[in-house]
Amino acid sequence: MSFTADPQHIQVSPVDSEYIFDHEIICPDHHDLDTPSTTHNFIDYENPRNHRKSDYGLLGREQLSRGFWDRWLSPLLMIISLLLGVALSVGHHRYYERMDGREVGTIERQQWVLQTGAAFAISASAFLKTAVGIACTQSIWGKMRTGFVSLKTTDNILAIFNYEHFKRLFIGALVATMLWCLPLSSLFAPATLSVRRLTIHSTSEHNALNVDISNSSKAELFAYKNAVDLEFINGPSPSLARIAGGVAFTGERFPFTLPSTQPNISYRLGTTAPLVRCEASNAQEKQDLLDFAYELLQAPNRTRDSLKWASTPDLYGEIGFIGAIRNGRALSQSFSDLVFSNQMIFAIQNNPTDSDFDSETEFITCELWNTSLAFDVSTIDGVARIGSIEKTWLRRFNPRNADEAAEFASYTAYFLSLGTHLLGYVAWTLDEHQRLWSEAGITNTKLALGSQFSNMMSDMAISVGRYEGMQAPANVRNATLREDIEEFSLNVSLSLLSDPSFCKYELVNVTSSTDQTVYSYNKGKLLRTYGIFILFSIFCVCMGLKSSRQCELSRDTRFLNIEAAMYNDEVQQTLEEIYSDKTQRWNRRTGDEKLSSIQTKDLC
Repeated sequence: MSFTADPQHIQVSPVDSEYIFDHEIICPDHHDLDTPSTTHNFIDYENPRNHRKSDYGLLGREQLSRGFWDRWLSPLLMIISLLLGVALSVGHHRYYERMDGREVGTIERQQWVLQTGAAFAISASAFLKTAVGIACTQSIWGKMRTGFVSLKTTDNILAIFNYEHFKRLFIGALVATMLWCLPLSSLFAPATLSVRRLTIHSTSEHNALNVDISNSSKAELFAYKNAVDLEFINGPSPSLARIAGGVAFTGERFPFTLPSTQPNISYRLGTTAPLVRCEASNAQEKQDLLDFAYELLQAPNRTRDSLKWASTPDLYGEIGFIGAIRNGRALSQSFSDLVFSNQMIFAIQNNPTDSDFDSETEFITCELWNTSLAFDVSTIDGVARIGSIEKTWLRRFNPRNADEAAEFASYTAYFLSLGTHLLGYVAWTLDEHQRLWSEAGITNTKLALGSQFSNMMSDMAISVGRYEGMQAPANVRNATLREDIEEFSLNVSLSLLSDPSFCKYELVNVTSSTDQTVYSYNKGKLLRTYGIFILFSIFCVCMGLKSSRQCELSRDTRFLNIEAAMYNDEVQQTLEEIYSDKTQRWNRRTGDEKLSSIQTKDLC
């Protein structure tokens, strides 16, 4: 049985026909096959150049081998490539997951990690692209079994931009588009690993210095004495006086030895230490200080409750600040033969007045307390800092109490070290000499830069006519005298850590913090990237397997399959030209020829 060939279409049957002629298709049971008058000129497939267009050619079924590999090679390659691509994607994820949080280290090590990740991404993309590429070929041959397409849609790498491709090979166009997009996975996947700064914390036990002022065996280290026993104290020891003086003049705590050499550490300490607590003076304390002031400065008028006095127009004066320590029942500004003390009283003018006898004055009583201290010690680049200080006021220090006898010498010496820089007075008198007295150690310390004390000094100078329009220093702190005294006491107590002789060693948990540059893995981004491409690859492979089954052969683009699908003089002429010179490309007119495939049994 024969049919008329459409010059624009090629009808072939490479599967079910027993023989395929180049000009006429003969069914296996057709009677013409046995007609003696019919000449069967077989195509010399091994040497196509011996074939002439005028000859009748025939391809036997053995030429279209239906062996195992011809049937299963492409499906197996698709499946194996897909599985390898998925395996490499999982391996890439596991590798980055293993590197997440690890220190970057040297530049060479970082380059090795990034190159390994890129190798995973490129390899996974290559295998997925191989699977999709084979599926694309199978989809084209599957479509040609039921329709026809131009040759240029099978030989052009840019065929996905051809309208005919989308119209007649829609699934194939989708697969081809995926084939173009797959290399993007090798760009997105490696970018999911970056670096970030991470603080690593580790805890270990170390021996740290802690204040040991309550230890009676160390009392003589704190107190300066002349007698054999410590009943009479003449002041603080040189070491204690050095610490108190340093804090007073600098306004800063002393540095101390840290338990670890790590640059960034932190730990918490708790100790019992003396602190000064200031409150408003009661009436008796206020009167005691006024009596002491009038006697000290020989003020002529003691009838008024004021730090101003005047008896005649030619003799008057004013006290801006005065501080005294209680020695027994009396007040004093001397430490000679001081048995014990736990109280200091201060008076400071807040604002000047125009009255000759009235002054706006604040009276403050500061007492020594036994206090429980808890605080955090932290270092930044080796510089120690104390913070989060918690104070618990336990009881007022009373050296007459037998339970506090062990604390007597060291606590009193501590109290006197503070008084060295707090006691004294600032006053002026106006007579034939007109002078301003300033006999107080506080005026030469950072305590004088508190706003309350600084304003008092300015007012006193203006009142006596020394500094008309005096301006306050730029570094004045917004603090009252009460706040400054309590802060001064706290800083001296904490600065005792700077002298190991005043301390004991205590086992504490030290947390060290180290800043490291580590890898940061964006797991979700990589899984989404690979997940999308793998899902589309699976879809493409499924379409390829379906097309391969429809074709019954593992089709590829070898010339054997193309020639088996051809039935057109012009196409055969083109093929002869290709066989004559294998390096010659198809000419442009070849792309307009239509290519299709049908089953021969449908024609019989």
